[in-house]
Amino acid sequence: MMASRMSDTALEALASRGLVRRALSDNAAGRVELRHQDDDAAEFSVDGETVRLVAAGLAQSSCSCPAAGICRHRLAAVVHLRSHAPADSACVDWRAVF
Repeated sequence: MMASRMSDTALEALASRGLVRRALSDNAAGRVELRHQDDDAAEFSVDGETVRLVAAGLAQSSCSCPAAGICRHRLAAVVHLRSHAPADSACVDWRAVF
C-alpha cells in the first residue's frame, strides 16, 4: 500500500472531495482507531465501522458500512496511515509505523 503517496487530490480522484473532507474530519476528531495490524493488513475502527485495509490496495480493502464503493471510513484509515508514515518513506512499512 502506498498510503504516503495518497494525497488529498489522489483520494478525491478515487472518491469525492466531500468524502475526503469527512475522512479528514473523522481522523482529526479521533474517530480512527487501529485495532490490529500484520504484514498484509490493518484493521481499524472508524466512527463505528470496521475497516480492513490490505496491502493490495484501497480498492481491495473492505468496510462494514453499506456503501457500494470507496467510503469515508476507508479513506479515513488511509489518512491515518499516511499521517503515521515515515516522512522519507515512499511506501508504508507497517512494522515501522505501528
